[in-house]
Amino acid sequence: HMYNTIYPMDLWKDYGIASYNWGYSNCSPIESYYILRDIINVHKPKLVVFDVYGVSSYEEKYRHDRIEQQHVQFDAISLSKNKLEGINDIFGDYENRVDFVWDYIMYHNRWDELSKKDFILESHSLKGADPLIGIKSISSYETVKDYETAEITSIQLKYYNKIIEFCKNEGIELLVLNVPYNASKKEIQMCNKAIEIAKNNGCKTISFNELYNIVDFELDLYESDGHVNVSGGKKITQYVGKFIIDNYNVLNQSNNEKWKNDYKEYQEYEIDSLKKQSDEKKYLMLLQNKEFNNYIYIKEGYKETEFETKQLDNITNINTYQESNSNIQNTINEIVNESNVNFVIATCKTETGELIDCVGFRNGKVVRKE
Repeated sequence: HMYNTIYPMDLWKDYGIASYNWGYSNCSPIESYYILRDIINVHKPKLVVFDVYGVSSYEEKYRHDRIEQQHVQFDAISLSKNKLEGINDIFGDYENRVDFVWDYIMYHNRWDELSKKDFILESHSLKGADPLIGIKSISSYETVKDYETAEITSIQLKYYNKIIEFCKNEGIELLVLNVPYNASKKEIQMCNKAIEIAKNNGCKTISFNELYNIVDFELDLYESDGHVNVSGGKKITQYVGKFIIDNYNVLNQSNNEKWKNDYKEYQEYEIDSLKKQSDEKKYLMLLQNKEFNNYIYIKEGYKETEFETKQLDNITNINTYQESNSNIQNTINEIVNESNVNFVIATCKTETGELIDCVGFRNGKVVRKE
């Protein structure tokens, strides 16, 4: 869940926090433990932020049906004593575990598929995060008080405790989260137990199961039982960033030129993602972004749907047509005059006022000027 929820570039822009999201899909606590041990050989972090989802959700050491995802995580670790220990510990019952030691064995048949990009190490301004673009609304979900707990019987509990102990021994502060998702009552109770364990070990915690006002399950979920979408991720990232600067002594990197350049690339990624959308719900979801300043024109007599009203209210910065300048009004007018649309939104960069995009909406679809 962390992989799709915390956005390092937003943490830097809003709070000057330099970070990297080392989460990945189906990454269990046992895998996180060995990855963390490897990370500190490259860079020792001031703070580690850990989500307890895997403690309650993974009964076994790894997903036998998702072995390829374990490769994505472990192939990134250089061959070392730590890696060998991790492979033997996690994949002891996997007959092809030698693939994790020498990944060449698994991939050598690709020799005739190789291209130039296979030899270029790419970096991306997302800094490890994977924002999800989509909406799955739910209207009812389990609510459990934070004092309601259930015992954790999974093997993952052992490695969750190892992560806590490892951070203590290395002098690394640990913030433990319970990232929101549409969990069962039992899952929430086990997550509450994991939060309780962290508190008992002197760790600060954030349990989003008790913070129902942060994320809206009608607007901020990507799928009905799992991850948050971009809108939800930005809200959680904002909350976590504020919590970090209020509770930890982290270095402010706001003036770091490398991060400034990376943020420009990140802005282009967000703008490009917006312009690619043809679905109204996804487009409006992406406007939950402080870097976008929006102006809306609603056709006379049009009554937006209940969900449209909720999405429009969810937009971070939204202004009326009358508040825009003449250039923006002319652009909006062109779409209104040439297309049969219900409403139009012009989006600008908040800092510069530069027009990014201007589209109309009709029958759940994005309408662009022809």
